[in-house]
Amino acid sequence: MRRRLPPARPRLDRDRTTVENLDSLLSMDIVLPIAIGMGAVLLMRMMPRLLARGVSFVPPKTVKARLDQGDDVLVVDVRSPREFAGRTGHIPGAVNLPLDQIGARLKEMGASRGEVLDTPVYLVCQTASRAAHAARVMRKAGFRDLSVISGGMQAWRGQGLPVEQGNAT
Repeated sequence: MRRRLPPARPRLDRDRTTVENLDSLLSMDIVLPIAIGMGAVLLMRMMPRLLARGVSFVPPKTVKARLDQGDDVLVVDVRSPREFAGRTGHIPGAVNLPLDQIGARLKEMGASRGEVLDTPVYLVCQTASRAAHAARVMRKAGFRDLSVISGGMQAWRGQGLPVEQGNAT
């Protein structure tokens, strides 16, 4: 009985041209899933910036410096009250305005929000995705000086910056 050999896999050959070698690599079964996976990762990393077109992303240390200088800024944490008060904590002085409540809360503020439309507002969530979405909503509501804290609370804590824990303000 004759033994069946598995189908031959393409392999690189030094005598072949680069194009021929590239063609061999592209014909491998694994290249397409890897390319799709890399594309998905890239898209996920860029999603916050795509959502918040026209809004700047600032490093956590820039926000910390402005807070330390006593600048008139507002830090808005758009995570749920449970996340805000939980183990991860929140930026000292931050106001909790959950993303799912922003539209209704802005309507409640009505004309009184005119007082803060020009105030620099820094938006934060866990990673920056929800904050980017909130920036889009707030820009439509007339806020002019919006920024998203790059990397969110993960980056803030990762850089050893101070956090508070406890109930939402």
